[in-house]
Amino acid sequence: MHNVVALAIDLDGTLMDTEAEICAAVNHALATVALPPLAQEQIVRLTGAGSHRLMRAALALAHAAAGLPSPRPLCTDGQLDGLVEVFRAHYQAILGTRTTLYPGARAALQMLAQQGIACVCVTNKREDDAALLLQRFAVDGYFQALFAPASEAERKPSPVMLQRAAARLGIATSALALIGDSDNDVASARAAGAVAIRVQGGYDRFNPAPLPADAQFADLAEAVAALLPRLSKLPA
Repeated sequence: MHNVVALAIDLDGTLMDTEAEICAAVNHALATVALPPLAQEQIVRLTGAGSHRLMRAALALAHAAAGLPSPRPLCTDGQLDGLVEVFRAHYQAILGTRTTLYPGARAALQMLAQQGIACVCVTNKREDDAALLLQRFAVDGYFQALFAPASEAERKPSPVMLQRAAARLGIATSALALIGDSDNDVASARAAGAVAIRVQGGYDRFNPAPLPADAQFADLAEAVAALLPRLSKLPA
């Protein structure tokens, strides 16, 4: 860990609790096609694979809850695209209204900044949504850069964003640690040759067999407090 000079921090489920807004947007989209709402836990279990997969899976669950047949013959790709657009429009309309920083997250970022530890945000979220949330909660200044997927292929568990982050910072990926809450984060770090740090309580909390990480902590605040004495400053 002493060779780690920078941290990559995930957004959803690690830095911020964004569940309420995502769930509200999913249920809003389902309501537009006369389907019943899903429980928050059901929706949380579906997150992490992108909007299209999220809405396709939510459709299947909602159809089952309503006692209807599978949505596959009822939902063409074009219809799914339309439903995803409804989801995204509502999500963007309420973005930041129900989201919260996790307890201690801001203080953790302040500690890192005071010690001169370089940080980047690496998220599967759309870049415009992520940037807006970072700005709205006034934490964007703690990050040297924001990395979001330019395509589906770049989404975590792909190592591409971590590789881009390391290149931007001028370091090897082995000198970077990713703090995240999901298997996607751990797998991305592994694939990039970075250190994998998992925090509990995020979107992956219902996972019965999570991928093992190099270290695991209750939340971002605990992770930073434990890691900070073992981190080195980025060379000038």
